[in-house]
Amino acid sequence: MVTSFGICVGSGASLLMECPHYVDCMITGEMSHHEILDIVNTKHGKKSLILLGHCNSERHYLPSLEKTLRIILSGYDLPEIGIAKADKAPLWLA
Repeated sequence: MVTSFGICVGSGASLLMECPHYVDCMITGEMSHHEILDIVNTKHGKKSLILLGHCNSERHYLPSLEKTLRIILSGYDLPEIGIAKADKAPLWLA
């Protein structure tokens, strides 16, 4: 049964490896093979792990980041801030 989550977009292993004793399930974009083994083995009590893909985990956050940047940078003479409408994860096959 999962009652607590640790979530970090992108490559969250460096942050999530600090909390395996406090969460039941970790959600992130990517981890190395050995980091995955450390999380899912009995060393940490067989935790659940969900890997979303690095780019996929970050894409959802971009609108919020765009809004924050617009607020922080308002008043500066800078180029327009926007989010690309067409991109793809680099590991996807053509």
